[in-house]
Amino acid sequence: MARGAPQTTTDRHAGPSGPTQTLSAPSEVEQAAYVQVLEQAIAARQRYPLAARKRGEQGVVQVRFAIDAAGVAHGVVCSEASALLRSAACAAVESGPLPPPPPHFGDQSQVVLGVVFTLR
Repeated sequence: MARGAPQTTTDRHAGPSGPTQTLSAPSEVEQAAYVQVLEQAIAARQRYPLAARKRGEQGVVQVRFAIDAAGVAHGVVCSEASALLRSAACAAVESGPLPPPPPHFGDQSQVVLGVVFTLR
């Protein structure tokens, strides 16, 4: 399963009269921890489509999106699985705000993660 860590903007400026603040880029550990939080939040919203269950469809949907400071996902793209599973994965991401990234991640982070659908 391909996993990508959020990629962020690291410079912020207070303006011409205020001080300039440079934010440090998040570490790989911080990025991995945040991706895990996102995966858990998405899994809690995830619904396995009944038609996909009946057909025995399983797989990992690759989901790519940008997430803003409020936790709102933008430009969600789902790929690498059946249409039913892709649709369900996109719906889980788009169903409402996700946990927002830590402030030092920047204004918008790019995320790539896998949403797993497994029959038991």
